[in-house]
Order: sequence, then C-alpha cells, then structure tokens
Amino acid sequence: MKAIIFFAFILTLPAIVLAQSVPVPPHQFYGDVLVNGYPVSDGWGVSAKAGNQICEIVQIEDGKYGYKSLENLFRVQAECGDGKIIEFYVNDIRAAEIAFKSGELTNLNLSVIYAVAGFYNETFSNTNEISIDDKMDTNVVLDIVTNTNITTTINIIKYSENLLGIIGLTSGENYIKSIDIDFEIDVNSVLDSAVIKIYYADDEISGIDESNLRLYHYNEATGGWEKIENQDVNTIDNYVWANVTHLSTYGLFGIEETPPSPPGGGFPTGGGGPACTPDWTCIEWSECSSEGLQTRTCTDANNCGTTANKPAETEICTPAGPLVCTAGLRVCAGDELMECYEGNNWTKVETCEYGCSGNECNSAPATGTEDNITGPSGGTPTGLVLGVEPGLLAWVIGVIIILACGIYWFRRR
Repeated sequence: MKAIIFFAFILTLPAIVLAQSVPVPPHQFYGDVLVNGYPVSDGWGVSAKAGNQICEIVQIEDGKYGYKSLENLFRVQAECGDGKIIEFYVNDIRAAEIAFKSGELTNLNLSVIYAVAGFYNETFSNTNEISIDDKMDTNVVLDIVTNTNITTTINIIKYSENLLGIIGLTSGENYIKSIDIDFEIDVNSVLDSAVIKIYYADDEISGIDESNLRLYHYNEATGGWEKIENQDVNTIDNYVWANVTHLSTYGLFGIEETPPSPPGGGFPTGGGGPACTPDWTCIEWSECSSEGLQTRTCTDANNCGTTANKPAETEICTPAGPLVCTAGLRVCAGDELMECYEGNNWTKVETCEYGCSGNECNSAPATGTEDNITGPSGGTPTGLVLGVEPGLLAWVIGVIIILACGIYWFRRR
C-alpha cells in the first residue's frame, strides 16, 4: 500500500512542476501605423506601457509593426500586462489602449498627429501689406500684398516629416521640410503678390546638391506636388525664394550630390583593356497613366554590359484625371521602391542600397538570412510565437529524473 501511495505521489510531481514552470502566454499585436493620416516612415517606434512600466518596444517597418522578423514581433508579456490596461505609443505620442488578454493575437492599427516642428501665429488688422519674419521657428519669411485692406489671423506650421507622398516629384528628390500657410479668411481671392522665402540649415541639406534645391506647391485637388516656376536659391544666405500666386502648402526638396567618377573615368571591361563608359540615351517619357506612372526606355550606345548610372525608366507623375492605382502595387522608380497606398497615393517604401529591379530591391550579397514568420509582406503573422523558456526545459529534465527514480525504487520494492 505504501508503495502505491508513493508511486502516485511521484506521478503527480510533474503536474506540480508544470504549474510552476510553464509561462503564461503573452498578448501579441500587429498593425498599421499612420501619422497625420499617412503611413509612418521607417525608424519610428511603437511602445506599450502598463502604468509606468514599459512592456515592449519595436521599430516600425514599411508603416507597420509586429511583422517581418522575430525582432519585430510585438509581444506584451504576462508579468508586465496581466490584469492591466496596456497603453500604446507611437514614439512618445499616446495612440491607443487595450486590455491584456493572454494568448491573444490582435490586429491593432495605430494613428497619431505628429511632425509639427515649428509654429507661427499672428493677427493683422486693416492692412493690405503683410510682412512676416519667422526664420527661427518655421524658417519662413513672407511678404504679401492684397488689393484691399484685410483683417485676418495667419497660422504657419513647419513639418519635419513628408506626410503628403511623392506624387509629382522628380525621381531622386529628397524631402527636407514643408510649410503650411493658413488664413482665417480667403486671402488668395484678394492676393496681388506674394514672395515666400524658406530658410534651411547646412545640416538639413547634408549630401544634397544645394544649387538644385526646389520649392513645390501641394495641389490638394490632384493629391500631388507641383514645381513652382518662378524661384531661385540663395546659397549665400541659405534660403529658397519664389513668387507665388496663392498661399497654402509648400515643400522644400533636393537631389543628392553626384559622387565623383572613379579614377580612370569609366568602368573596367574585365579583360584588362580600356575602360568602357556607358553612354545612356533615353526616349521621351510616355504620357502619364491613370495610375500616376510614366515610362521610357534607356539604351547604352557603347554596350558596356552594365546598368551603372542608368537613368530611371519609371517615374511617378500626376495624371490629368484622378489617380487610380492598384493598392499594394510596387514599382521601381530609379533606386527607390514605390508602393500604391489605398489606391490613390504613391509612397516610398525604401531607397534600395543595391539598386531596384523587378519591382523589388536587389538583395545584398548573401551573409545569412533571418527567419521570416509572416509569409507575404503585410499579411497576418502566422500565429502566436512562444519561445522555449528555460523553466520549461528544466521541467522536462526534472520529469525524466523523477520518473527514472520512481521506476528504480518501485522495482527494488
């Protein structure tokens, strides 16, 4: 009888150890991240907090969090969130809250208002000449003349992030900043003239060809940027100026500096002979399609057998009518990989370090790969991923040892 009781006790030990060793599953999240209504750029972060305790932090990739790789999974562990309300933050901006549920996989999209880097506000009374000098906060100097006296409040907002897409831009142009000018009344209807100057700092245009800085106006009707015709750059005092016929949203963009040619003036042929320098000739751009794309073909007259310095053969453009593209469609625009967002806006996915072809970035030389747990980009994670905890491994070893001892003792009896 004693043997039976002892053996029963031995059999219940694994359950006791299991209850103490197996971790409570985490609550896993994934979703899209929007800032001011647009997909957020890479490099931003999403964090989850329970009270003052930070439960999880991950980087945003392609406007999403909780996808792609093991490093990007977003899991709130039970020891941090069990029985609590979890608050979500995009960078340091509160975006949502949700109750912790162990073992759940939740699609939680996040949206915040952000990127206001400077603000100006002033009221002008009974005047037809308005002069604003706000180099410090919004980097704007503005001189306005109207055909009648007006009384109005002017708000100027500087944005550090491009939240309006890249439709209408020339391939390769980089966002520096944008300015939104808003009036209490419709000043554009009485505007005689306006000169806008947008100042920039040297560190804002690092790697950018200063002489090619350009101002664009954002056309809300077409959803794209339009280059201002009458403008110039003052590289001595660091500003771009333009004569404008209306006041709304303006963006400052620039093209990267062209690196110097390698010694020898060309690309080696590989046979020890003279260097071969490609001589690219491109046909005219096609008409802008309803998808906001135009194409051309470029050929090398010297047939060097390389694509080095080959001009872009696809470009984002502003169609005559409404932009209608296939949501999720990706194309190469030079070295930039673009994606159609919600069927009416092209956004940059990334600048491809090794070039772009076949509507995807070229891969780097193989150095080992990371496990991909999601399948196609943007899909739902395959499920809750639970790592093997050290306590679970100890439980397995303990069960084996206990059973072995029990069997040995029982046979001795």
